[in-house]
Amino acid sequence: MPLPFRATVKSTAEPCRERKVTCVKTPRGAGFSTPKPEMLGRSSYEKSFNITFLPEYEIDGGRTYDFTTRVVPVSWQYGLRDDLKDKSVAVVGNGVVRDCGIEIDAHDEVVRISSMRNWSRQPEHDGARVTLWSGQLAFVVSGAAVDERFREVATCGTPLWTLSPFHITCDAYSFLRKMERQPETLVLPSGACLFDVFHQYMTAEDMETIFSIAPARRQLTGMTRYELLLTGTRLALALEACGVGRLSLYGFDLFSASSDPVWFGHDLAIDRKVLLGVRRRFEETGRLFHWHNEPLMQ
Repeated sequence: MPLPFRATVKSTAEPCRERKVTCVKTPRGAGFSTPKPEMLGRSSYEKSFNITFLPEYEIDGGRTYDFTTRVVPVSWQYGLRDDLKDKSVAVVGNGVVRDCGIEIDAHDEVVRISSMRNWSRQPEHDGARVTLWSGQLAFVVSGAAVDERFREVATCGTPLWTLSPFHITCDAYSFLRKMERQPETLVLPSGACLFDVFHQYMTAEDMETIFSIAPARRQLTGMTRYELLLTGTRLALALEACGVGRLSLYGFDLFSASSDPVWFGHDLAIDRKVLLGVRRRFEETGRLFHWHNEPLMQ
């Protein structure tokens, strides 16, 4: 069951007493509107990437949309996955993995990320299991194109956990609705919502590393470092918050063994620092952490 991100705020003000208290009424919401908590931070995406967000009722399932036209996921489930608490979890990123298949498949849960493009499905190398898909829907469904491996896991009923409310294209919404998977797809809340969750167990330095505003680059403005992390790094933070007992990372080479270009917004030194922080906190709390690719980047 997902953990809800909801809070009920009760007023502590006493009722006005006739003739003793003069009530001064101010215009309600004058000059300020409060977005739904799960969408806090949306303006940075609108301004930096020229993204347009549409309400679900405006989306026409019979047409395709631009990559920068995305849905406001109001009807979706938001939260962490408390079904992962105390479990051993292997996360397989998009780097090439060799000779680790047996140990990967021995975990309670095996999570594969986004397009799973380097998954060879060789049991001796990168394993054969997948019990949870996680990633950004915008990178696997755009226009009429649906990544074939994602389509396969979505079709066979594998649980889906998308890592941002800001990366759900209208086409991804239509695809999941057609597959009858949208109501059960879990959305990790925005970084603004996760701030209080992380703050419960992170140091001030950890929080500064993750939530400080990144230096302006090209058109990027007002983006926290959290929003610019690699998908796998975000997932590691989320799994830590879920209370997993053992976290093992495979294929997390931070592009050190890849010829793929690195998007200009990423700062791989920050990703490394964040992952080392996850390892430190696991060790401090007696949990197990294994980063298979770490020795390659010393």
